[in-house]
Order: sequence, then C-alpha cells, then structure tokens
Amino acid sequence: MLRKSAIALAISSSFFLSGCLEVEDNNDDIVAAIENNTDAQAELESVTLTGSVKHLLTGESVNNAQVSIKIGNDWSEPVAASNGLFELNELPKNSDFVLLVSSADGSFQERAFYGKTNYGIAQLGSLEVSSAEAVQFEVLLNGENTPVAGLEFSYSISTAFNMYNEFSNRNEHFIRSTYNADTGMYSIAKVAGFTDLLLMDLDVDNDAVDDFSYNNQSDSISQINISELTNGNTLYVSKTAENAKFEVRVSVINELGNTFDNLNFVSLKNLTKGTPATFDADSKEYIFEYNGSSKMKLLLPSFVDSSGNRYDTGEVNLYATNGGVSVTNSSFNNLNRFYELDDGVLSLVIKPRVSSFSSRPRVVSAIADETSQNFYMFMEAPIELVDSAASLIKKRQITVVKGTDDENDFIAQGVTQISFNDVSVPFTSSLKFNDTFVTLSPAAPLVGGHYEYNIEKVSVKSTGEVVNISAASSFRIADQSPFDINQLRWDNNNGLTDGKTIVLKNTANEDVGFKRKSNNGSLYLPASIATLSHFKVNLLGYTANGKVNPALIESTIVSDGNINISEINTVSVAVNETILIDDYSVDFYTSLPDRQWYKLSNNTYQIENLDDNQLSSKNNVTFGYEYAVKGSSEIVTGKITLPVL
Repeated sequence: MLRKSAIALAISSSFFLSGCLEVEDNNDDIVAAIENNTDAQAELESVTLTGSVKHLLTGESVNNAQVSIKIGNDWSEPVAASNGLFELNELPKNSDFVLLVSSADGSFQERAFYGKTNYGIAQLGSLEVSSAEAVQFEVLLNGENTPVAGLEFSYSISTAFNMYNEFSNRNEHFIRSTYNADTGMYSIAKVAGFTDLLLMDLDVDNDAVDDFSYNNQSDSISQINISELTNGNTLYVSKTAENAKFEVRVSVINELGNTFDNLNFVSLKNLTKGTPATFDADSKEYIFEYNGSSKMKLLLPSFVDSSGNRYDTGEVNLYATNGGVSVTNSSFNNLNRFYELDDGVLSLVIKPRVSSFSSRPRVVSAIADETSQNFYMFMEAPIELVDSAASLIKKRQITVVKGTDDENDFIAQGVTQISFNDVSVPFTSSLKFNDTFVTLSPAAPLVGGHYEYNIEKVSVKSTGEVVNISAASSFRIADQSPFDINQLRWDNNNGLTDGKTIVLKNTANEDVGFKRKSNNGSLYLPASIATLSHFKVNLLGYTANGKVNPALIESTIVSDGNINISEINTVSVAVNETILIDDYSVDFYTSLPDRQWYKLSNNTYQIENLDDNQLSSKNNVTFGYEYAVKGSSEIVTGKITLPVL
C-alpha cells in the first residue's frame, strides 16, 4: 500500500527567516542561495500569529498548554501559553504551517491546526482541546467469533484555519489504535466532545485490497463514530477477496418444475469474455467453475420455450466470502443471501420470469469499460440495433479557426475563433447471447480524452417495433505517455518569452509592436500525469528579478490516481488578435506548444507576477516533488528549478 510521505525539503525553517538575496548571474540554485545567506534576515517581512487555548467542553482557558509550529520540515521549540494565550513571532509570509497544541502533563489530547501565513499579525482565535480516555474493544470474525488481528483504526481531530484547502492532503496527525495479542483487544484514545468517523484499515497484507469488511450488525451501517465507541465494544468483520475454487450448479425450471435444457447460459469474470456453462444431461444442471476472488456474473439471456412463451433476461452475481458464497443483486430475489458450500459445490435453482413487458424491454445493464474502450449493454429481451440510434462521441473537441485559414469562411482576418464541440467517432457493433447483449467498439484505438457511448433506440426483435431506451455511459481515456518531470513548465502567459514577443503579427498581418499582456504565471503539467497514482509538489522558493525569496506552499496534484487540478488548452495567438470564445479553459499567450495541459495556478501574487527569465534578470521557481507511477510502489523524489517562460 502506498502511503503518503513528507517531501525531503532542502530548506529548513531557519532559512525561511532569511529574506531576499542578490543572486549572481551564474547562480541558478535557489536553495543554495538561501542556505548561503547569513546577513539578510532583517529584509524579510515577518508574520506574527496570536491566539488562545481553551477547553472544548468547559470553554475555560487552558493554563498548561504549549504551542509549537512547523514550517518546512522543522518544528519550533514549544512555547508555553500564559493564561491560555500565546504568540509566535518572526514567521515567514506566504508559507504553509502546522501548529500543534499539546500538554506537558498529558492532561489533554494534542491537536494539530493547519494553515498558511499571510502578512503582519494574524489572530487565530480560540484553539479548542479536550481530554482523552483509553477505550478497549475487540474485533471478531463474523460467524466464527474468533479475534481478528492486524487491523488499524484511526481518526483525526485536526482542523484548518479559514477553509485552508490543502488541509486534507497535508494532515498527518491521526490518533491510532494499538493491539494487544495477549488479550485480543484493541485500544484507542477517545477524545471527549469529538464526533469524527473511525477510519478502518482492513487491508492486513498491504496489497491494496481489503481483507475484511465491517458491518454494524444492529443497523447495517458500515461506519462507526468515535463518540459511539465504548469500553468492551465488539465489532464484527467479514472476510473479503478470498481465493476460492468451487463448482456452481444451476437448475433452470418453469412453473411446473420442468427443467429448461441447453440454454445459452454463460458466466462472466470480465465484460469482454463469456464462458458457456457445461450442461449435465443426467442432473439437468448447468455447471460453472469458480476459481479466484473476484465477482462472477451468470447471465441467462432471454429465450423462448417450445410453447412459444418468452422469458426475461436474468443475472446472478456471486463471490466467495467467509468460507461460503454470497449471492447479491440477483434478478431472482429469492437467491440473494449467504450460502454454505456442500462438499465444494454451490447449488442454485432459478425460475425465470415470463416476459410481461408490453413493448419496451428493460435495459438490465449498460457500462463503458476504459480498458477495452468498449460499451456493453444487456437487454431484457432480444433486440436489433437501429441505424443512427447508437453513437460514440468525443466530448469537447477543441476547434481553432484563424482569420487566415480559409478565405471562404466567415472569420475575418485579425480574428481567431475557438470552440469546443462533441465529435462523432466511428465504431462497430455486435450482438450475442440470443441478441440480448450488445457490444459497441471503436473502429480504431481511442486517444486521450473524454468519450461517451449512447444508445437511444432499439428494435424489439419479436415485434419489429422501434422503442426508446436510455443507455449511455461516459468514460475517460488517459494519456499513456511515460511521465517525465522535466516536462513541467512555468509560464507567465504574457505574450513574451525571454523578453521577446512570441507571435509578431496577428492574422491581419498587423505588427504587435510593444504590446504585451500582464504576467499571470502558472505551473503547466503534461497530460501524462494521468499515469501517476500520487504526485505532490512543494514550492520551495522563487527568484524575482535576481532576488531569492523563500516560500513553502504544498500542493497535491494527484492522489489515489485522481487528478486534483483542471485541464487547460494552450493556443498561441498574437496579443493584438481578436478572440471569439465562450469558454475560459484556454490560455493564449504562453510560449508552450498548442495542446492540452494540466494547470496549477498559484494564489501568491508575487509568484504569479514574475517577469520572463533573462540573462540580465533571473526569474525562476523551485519545487520539491514526489510521485509514484500507477502499479509501482517506488516513490520518486527530487527538486526542480523552472525558468519563467
């Protein structure tokens, strides 16, 4: 399991108090410049934080509190709160911090407060703390009542100032459980007055798959609040993701108990491949083999018996758990429960429903699969596809039309029109399983972007009637190019690079002259960050016209494979070009190639306002970083300095 770790910053908190430095032309290392500074501390405008510490339950001042602060990697020495009041001086501006309130005598639980310094004196208000007591509880395996070891329970009472949006990513202060193997009991500190959810790490072997699931037996809720946990509580968990091998035997009968023989009955372990059942002519049963830990789906497509009766499509979903089998979300409600295996065999009896639909068959399931790039739809009855009623589109395809592109269009010279439109993509279709299972596939492999499959109408095969249905599914194809940290760019989007105009004339052949745009700098990242499971950058400092400025701002770009920043397109035009657009997700005046990027804007004005980097005037930004590629447990860390483009 990949766990977040702190980036090893090269700047300690003492250097954050160092101020601005003159940088020689041959000095490109912002961190080295800060570390070599010994004289300019007074030049830095400092910040003071003040506040009070009070007890959450009584509202009274806490007299035995001590407060320490961390900026960068280093904690300050604890400062005693006098009559509950404290003051922290000479802190760097525009820097992320963690403030920790603790007790020298353990009379209350320590608590972390996250925030960001601004300017001058900031009053933090009352910081509330409370006492804690140890609570012991046991965890038993459901059905066996045997102790379960190796789990971890935790919660956090940390908080943030002023809706600080990096809090959840930076929070490293959790109250965690311990386990006593002799007593079989877990213990955790319960802080009075807090009602946070108890987090459960049920992945014992750290393979990113939970080995157990928790369910509150009294109310079927899979969560518990720390305030509800009391001494002597018993929590029950069930095993999940078991590797098992057993045989599934299914009898399919009608209302009179007669069996249906030789039906097109299949099992699916994934959407791309179905395995037909083996029919046992002696026992009149359909036989499937379960081998593994994932869910198995049994699909019984709609069929017509010898008397002309039509039966509905049905499905059975099952998985191994607790030494047996759980059947869930079955079309046959009487099957939904837990089953014990009988000598390695699960026996089921299915009675399919006689079709009752008048004209519109039901969509049983419809899903797009990112891996295969296909769309799969399972219908209640046999159907045929209707021409032009199915589609595959690429969402928000950017189109750029410049005044010089075509003399026959309606775009005047000196004007560029940018629009985003949904574009049709060629695809193929197929039917199987008695014409109840539809597969749509792209005619060629899809490139990165957002896509949507949609089927609006089908023809009912038994009647030929065309009916409306609703079956759509959107998905995203991620860029699969290898990620390269050296593809990061910092651009101030001002129409210049190295102080020179990027596009000299507009499409009307008019010179730009001395026009330029205001600096509006941002970090631009390649689309290949979609291949990462984790990516975090820390702004370490920046050089503004030759002066080095320390800073510390943390940003989580990717967490658990999810990208937390917005997409942006770059389209290069002259600063005197007229632009027709109704969308704000385009930057026009960067030095970057025209394509899609991800963009991290910075809310520190000085950094946004940096000029171009030139030989005569150094302007750059330095980041520390850590990232991990999907499927790898290796965490790559380092530091990179980006010139302002």
